[in-house]
Amino acid sequence: MNISISEYRKMIKKKAGKKISSLEKIVQAEFRLSPDIVIISTQPAFEIVPGFTRNKRKYQSIKYTADFHIKECGKDIIVEVKSTGVLRANKKSYPMRRKLFLRFLTDNFPEFIFREIIFDDRKNRTVKEY
Repeated sequence: MNISISEYRKMIKKKAGKKISSLEKIVQAEFRLSPDIVIISTQPAFEIVPGFTRNKRKYQSIKYTADFHIKECGKDIIVEVKSTGVLRANKKSYPMRRKLFLRFLTDNFPEFIFREIIFDDRKNRTVKEY
């Protein structure tokens, strides 16, 4: 299933009132310093599984909210910023959510890149792209 850009823009939502972590602020400041990077949105939300009804019971949709949607050298990149502490705390749920989101991107936005920036306790970073 392919989705048009206008439909994609309708899917993006900004989360009002959500606090931005200090790590996200660091990355956002770096994005603003680079002339090759344009921040399209912060906290973009994607509906990865639509809501549905079964046997008269309604089930809510499942959404994935990333930290940033940027454009770097003409490429669309979805950025997720994590600390090793958060990864340890969510060691079961985050890998499953990431896998579902990667499948969603593969099916709907194959040209998008998913970039994960992981900070350790000393603020060293590891960058992975999928």
